[in-house]
Amino acid sequence: MAYLALYRRWRPTSLSELKGQSHVRRTLSLAIKNGKIGHAYLFTGPRGTGKTSTAKILAKALNCLNPKDGEPCGVCESCKKIDSNASMDVFEIDAASNRGIDEIKNLRETVKFAPVDGKYKVYIIDEVHMLTTEAFNALLKTIEEPPAFVIFILATTEAHKVPATIQSRCQRYDFRPIAANEIVERLQFVAKEMNFEVEEDAFWLIANHADGGLRDALSILDQCAANASGNIKKEDVEEVLGLVGGVWIRKLAEAIGRRDTNEVLTIVDEIVKKGKELNQLVAEVSLFLRGVLIYQSVGSFSDINLYRTKEEDLTTSAELFTSERIINALKKLNELIYALKWTGARRIMTEVQFISLCTEESANVTGNEANNAYNDERIKRLEATVAALSAKLANVSANNTASTVAVERKAERRQTADEPKKIIDKPQKETLSTTVIKNTENKDTVAKKKTDGEKITPINAESGQKLWEQVLDKFVENGKKNVVACLKQGIPVSLTENSIAVGFKSVMMANLANKLYKKQVETILSELTGRNIALTTETVQAGASTPSVKTVAEKSAPKTQKSEELTGEGSDNLKLATKVFGSNFIDAPNKKLKQITISPETSPDNMSENVRANASKNIPVTDEFDDFDAPPPPGDEDFVDFEM
Repeated sequence: MAYLALYRRWRPTSLSELKGQSHVRRTLSLAIKNGKIGHAYLFTGPRGTGKTSTAKILAKALNCLNPKDGEPCGVCESCKKIDSNASMDVFEIDAASNRGIDEIKNLRETVKFAPVDGKYKVYIIDEVHMLTTEAFNALLKTIEEPPAFVIFILATTEAHKVPATIQSRCQRYDFRPIAANEIVERLQFVAKEMNFEVEEDAFWLIANHADGGLRDALSILDQCAANASGNIKKEDVEEVLGLVGGVWIRKLAEAIGRRDTNEVLTIVDEIVKKGKELNQLVAEVSLFLRGVLIYQSVGSFSDINLYRTKEEDLTTSAELFTSERIINALKKLNELIYALKWTGARRIMTEVQFISLCTEESANVTGNEANNAYNDERIKRLEATVAALSAKLANVSANNTASTVAVERKAERRQTADEPKKIIDKPQKETLSTTVIKNTENKDTVAKKKTDGEKITPINAESGQKLWEQVLDKFVENGKKNVVACLKQGIPVSLTENSIAVGFKSVMMANLANKLYKKQVETILSELTGRNIALTTETVQAGASTPSVKTVAEKSAPKTQKSEELTGEGSDNLKLATKVFGSNFIDAPNKKLKQITISPETSPDNMSENVRANASKNIPVTDEFDDFDAPPPPGDEDFVDFEM
């Protein structure tokens, strides 16, 4: 008979022989004993942990003629056929090579036929994650409601690639990596049965490199037995696996601990000459330093797998390293392992990283000492400066200082309280002749002015322009350039304690400011003046000069009559207006507006309701742009372009 590999010869044949998967063994055993068998199972976990073996054991237990406590007997005809892969009722499908929709269609056709020898037909689909999306969709309905005598067992190492629709229809069992001590226990059993002589350290070295897979461990043992003719030592395992060896690793780690760069490079050169892989060298150094770190932290490693390093080696190395240095070294070695996969200069990268492990901490210590010296000198200078300032302050009288501070604070409060008064000129009860060209205020504002009889007063050109510029500056600070683009074309016309009127050359821009930016401007005016000031917009004559601020009287003084043509009360009013506002008259607008003459005796505060009503008629309200809600498109002839 041909030689049979150890992992095939010693594959578990019953649930009791299954190592490292007690949770799976117990659950399946109870389910078989109680007859609670699911129609689909999903076995997932790392390679070599017993997924396919468990699937075959389950198939044997379900078709066994003489089951005992949920275990197959192993001697009946059905069990023997399944062990020899001769059963007509157990189908093992490799999804890696049968992954298409055609193979799944053939499976669906054969599912409907009854079993030949046993009670169940069992389909074991290995590496099920390799199936295509179409194949999964074709399998979906069959795996959800198979015939009563059909059971599906899906095995995979990558469960995340199996669609959720498939997983939800299966009972999922997660196989865990097998612990090193359980692998050693199984290896010892196999070595005893095979009459192998194996050192204890060799068992543990094989278990550590199997990475939780019992199949890998049996394969390594099989290879070592062939190489050493049945007498296996630790050195044989190191040679088979291509390991650097514990002696070289300990020497290299101790040289790094002593910061002996020359010895480190010499050891690396010797290891390279022996033909060892540099990534394996870095990995073994990392494992050794891990053992040193755990030994420093715990003080004992009886219950922890530390790569089977001798305690005396750990004690010597622990004296050469600090915990912080080991942690930093492990991070750098991990980065080196990743870099070695992609670099073409593997030896250079390795040597540079090992040299940095020898020199980095000493460089940090030197840098810290320099920083401490600099900080000490800086603290001394600061202390001298503080002492000098304290001496100067001691010469100043506390009372004088307190008095000066009080006077300055009082002046600041007075200045803050007076700022709105400087900006807003109180109305004078003098004769006023007012003509408004075109008012774009909303109807509610006009109605309110009609009711309240609000006094419109001219503003000082310098203070009004300054206030308006402060408003624009606020918008610039907030980054609202589109608002500034519109409001910059406005000219402050009149100002009261509760409102401000701004004139625009374009009706469109006046409506734009009133419709879109009114609330924002009023908020900023409130912040600047400390009171609630409402914004109203007007349309000024096209010939008005933007930089200068024209008062209401200057804009509205009629030129239909010369001063020498007026007599009586009209002449007196004109003289009074000229005295107050100057003689700079402008032409009357095209629209014919009524003019109200207000004498000093009938100031706005004392006007009757009829006079107020008539006065309000001098302010024509246009409805031309009442429905304007958005800025005009580019190219509108009323839009005024300018540069910020």
